[in-house]
Amino acid sequence: LFASFLLAPLRNRQPHTLMAPKKNIVVVGGGSGGTLVARELSQKIDASRFNLILVNDRTFYSHLPALARIMVSDVDQLSEKALFKFDKLFVNGNGTTKVGRVVSVTEGAPGKGGEITLENGERIEYAVLVMATGSRWPDFIELPQTESDTKAHIGSWRDSFSGARHVVVVGGGAVGIGGFYPFYGVSADNVDNLFLHRTCGRDQGGLPRMSFDPISGSSSAH
Repeated sequence: LFASFLLAPLRNRQPHTLMAPKKNIVVVGGGSGGTLVARELSQKIDASRFNLILVNDRTFYSHLPALARIMVSDVDQLSEKALFKFDKLFVNGNGTTKVGRVVSVTEGAPGKGGEITLENGERIEYAVLVMATGSRWPDFIELPQTESDTKAHIGSWRDSFSGARHVVVVGGGAVGIGGFYPFYGVSADNVDNLFLHRTCGRDQGGLPRMSFDPISGSSSAH
């Protein structure tokens, strides 16, 4: 439905001729929103009339909520499911990926598109622009831009957590518990009993490396 809404203005323009250049539909942001829009559009646009371009500052997709657990340990090889390339994103290969960081957007006349400028100076014209830049999570969840640097970043943080005597997690929600429960010394079922938010799907009781000391206000329970 959203893809149809985006394409509606293009359907109302002048009929296509054999010599008319193809127009660009540009999606900025390769997160959950941008990839969903890009995949949907790749099924609907006429590839003889339009180029579909996804612009992202990394060569891979990253699922932000899963990064907390990925940084802590390699439970269930989660990194293979939450970090992956865009090579299978577009239906029938109907789209391309451009790696770069957008630094400016220049709009043309109303309804006439415009252009984006990348950090390296490259400019890309667009007939339709979708901004899906999402959000950035700071500190250890902030990933580098290359795959090799990302692997090193993850390995460094796993080593830090593995060698730590104490880990303090502020917040008992999906990220605080779902990401860090392998260290708490309790099974996923016991975590659910202590916190009202169900975050883990099965028992991970064989993984603990630290004792679990939940704190509420100024009191604590063991």
